[in-house]
Amino acid sequence: IWDGLPQRMAFYRSGWDVLLSSPQEGPWVTVFDFNPTINSDLDAPLGRRAVNLDGNISTFYRMSYQTTLVFGVQYWDRVDKIIVPNAGAIFTPDERLEVRLMYPKSRISYGLGEILGSTHWLYATGEYHVESYQLNAQGVSNQEQIQMSDWRFAVGVQSDHYTYDKYIEIGYVIDRHVKFADSIPDFVIGNGVMFRG
Repeated sequence: IWDGLPQRMAFYRSGWDVLLSSPQEGPWVTVFDFNPTINSDLDAPLGRRAVNLDGNISTFYRMSYQTTLVFGVQYWDRVDKIIVPNAGAIFTPDERLEVRLMYPKSRISYGLGEILGSTHWLYATGEYHVESYQLNAQGVSNQEQIQMSDWRFAVGVQSDHYTYDKYIEIGYVIDRHVKFADSIPDFVIGNGVMFRG
């Protein structure tokens, strides 16, 4: 790893998600999602590289009560300007099971029912994930930008309390790549265990 990077790095993300949906006209619904965020290690004044402007436009076609097809595209504002499909199918064979076979994120959820006043779900998920932050590194501009990409697989439990949700999950992260906007060499990080809540 490049000598100018600290041994441990902490990053922070804060954002706002705006979702607009068309009225449902027969089986069709189109959704536009805009997600501006500020992403930084907070060690230097915020610049353009701390801002990610992500967007998503997708159309949902409900073939039947149990099956919905999704056609869309996402834009991720990172070191690389990334365009990925947001496509696949959603199956809900009954009230307890939902299968989202999608790219870049798939999820299978099973309803456990109401426990202690909230609805609980057991789920498994897999996704391609890319995040980016402004980084202050010694010997380079305080506007350096780091991009981290990986594949994540996890199992967890989510509860819906109507005014808020909570979840806890454990997973495994593979194929982890780190890339920089300017002069710091790229590198690879080993696979690892992930806990999220």
